[in-house]
Amino acid sequence: MKVLKDLLAAFALYSRIPMPRVRFEEGEGSGAILFLPFVGAVIGGLTFGMIRLNLILNLPVFVLMILLTVIPLIVTGGFHMDGFLDVEDALSSFHDKEKSLQILKDPHIGAFAVIRFAVFALLWLGALYLLIFDSAKTGELTGLYQYAVCFVLARSFCGLTSLTSKKARPDGMLARETKGPGKGGIVFLALQAVAASVFLILFCPLSGVFVLAGIVIFTLYYASLCKKRFGGVTGDTAGFYVAVSELVCLLILAVYSLWQVL
Repeated sequence: MKVLKDLLAAFALYSRIPMPRVRFEEGEGSGAILFLPFVGAVIGGLTFGMIRLNLILNLPVFVLMILLTVIPLIVTGGFHMDGFLDVEDALSSFHDKEKSLQILKDPHIGAFAVIRFAVFALLWLGALYLLIFDSAKTGELTGLYQYAVCFVLARSFCGLTSLTSKKARPDGMLARETKGPGKGGIVFLALQAVAASVFLILFCPLSGVFVLAGIVIFTLYYASLCKKRFGGVTGDTAGFYVAVSELVCLLILAVYSLWQVL
């Protein structure tokens, strides 16, 4: 029963998918982060379905790019982008840890966050357009299938970093969400990361290895950044991690597809 409640809590917290109302006793739902990759699996499944449906519809590249972009936004309600904007505001301030943490809690959006979101959006749309265009040109859908898997991969690594990293706020939302799982939770998330990695490599070994290398490098950078600027990870930095790690995966796949065409 606890596992089911953790699963329901994960979708209630990390997505906008309607969930049945469940009464949670004290301590229940504290393992929600273990099922964060399941939300990624829904996004990946819908993305995969849209890619397959397009074999029949044969939509213009621009239209398919827009549809694939809005799928994760609809499923999550832009949940992770909120963390991205908050972190970018804090990073652009160049204040100390305490002030940076206060900026994370500020509901207002600063100019630098807007600018960096614009850069993020342009990179995302450009890379996704390139990936779709090259797939349409060659008839090879491997890169797009790997793109769908990356939603699971990014959330698996996010869960692992959230469980294993020091929390900047001991009483914060992320600290509460990661209080329940122990070593078993780390193993469960690691297995999900391994499963996603296997699919990536099965689709294409070389690009799969590049994506895995990219997300590992970014994870190490993220851990160092959080420790230096915030004294640990928070719910906002976790959202930042998901957004940027997905972009890193997409950029690598887009560059690899361009390299294959050339």
